[in-house]
Amino acid sequence: MAKTYGNRWTLGASLGAGGQGEVFYASDKSGICSEPVALKRLKNRKRAGRFIREIEAITSVDHQHVIKLIDHSPVVIDDDEQPLYIVMPV
Repeated sequence: MAKTYGNRWTLGASLGAGGQGEVFYASDKSGICSEPVALKRLKNRKRAGRFIREIEAITSVDHQHVIKLIDHSPVVIDDDEQPLYIVMPV
């Protein structure tokens, strides 16, 4: 069974990985977003603070050279098992 994030995003093939996260193609099972998207998920929970700051920084900037977020996990972490992710255009 495919992994789902935010009860909406279903992971597809891997696009790659870096020091902080892994990036996958994803599809919107709600049907709201029909365009191709990439979902980046955090690999190491010890870096949650940095990942949340990344979300906050991206959402606070409106510039043609900064990726636009389509969706992201909540920035308030209620439990250590909550997955952290961002969804962006491919």
